[in-house]
Amino acid sequence: MRALIQLALSGLLGLTASSVAAQTLQQTRHVVLAINNVDRYGPHLADAANRSLYMFTADQQATGNMPAVSRCNDACAEVWPPVITTQPVRTETGVDDKLIGTVQRPDGSTQLTFGGWPVYYYLRDQKVGYIGGQGVNEFGGLWYLLSPSGEPMKSIPKQ
Repeated sequence: MRALIQLALSGLLGLTASSVAAQTLQQTRHVVLAINNVDRYGPHLADAANRSLYMFTADQQATGNMPAVSRCNDACAEVWPPVITTQPVRTETGVDDKLIGTVQRPDGSTQLTFGGWPVYYYLRDQKVGYIGGQGVNEFGGLWYLLSPSGEPMKSIPKQ
């Protein structure tokens, strides 16, 4: 019933089901990072609920004096919701705290970075543990899982 009311309200407000879902993911305020180990790709960054996290090649990675820049906004951010946090990020075993950072988005919210890359969910990962965003070419760049060392996982999956 609650879902029906939410969808009805979103229809009245001109929101799509995907934008409601994106807003729900973006409302994460306290992030816990973990390492997921899916045999097909190996260990990669996820949240504590086992939702895979991605980086975008069109973004600017923070390096030296250069800050991270997120270039996924508007329609892009509906499909690839940025990981937003207002609390200190906690970690589980295997996540290097030194690789965690943040970047301010154009709307003033604070987005998580890992290894200098702004971090995103993928709306089409319909279930926990899905990795459907790996290697997707969308919104002007490629999307990759992040390794525990903070590097994009561009390699072909294990067979």
